Amino acid sequence: MTLQLILVAIAFFLGLCGYVIFKLKRANNTIDALLKENAQLEQDKAIVTTQRNNQRERKRNEETANHATRDKLIDSLHKSHDLRD
Repeated sequence: MTLQLILVAIAFFLGLCGYVIFKLKRANNTIDALLKENAQLEQDKAIVTTQRNNQRERKRNEETANHATRDKLIDSLHKSHDLRD
């Protein structure tokens, strides 16, 4: 009777340990998948942010180009030392 009780307790303990290990591995796999997804989303966010900033800069440049006169363009090129004489 005592030997059977000990064997049942050991079997229960081993089953419990197996269940805990299974759950931990499953949680670890889920964490890895979420970290990969997070990294991908960070890359996508960086791409979208860059595209948005480029769009804003292009729009600003178009507005500046529409309002610029020839003299203003020449003066700005002189200031930035881009105009070759």
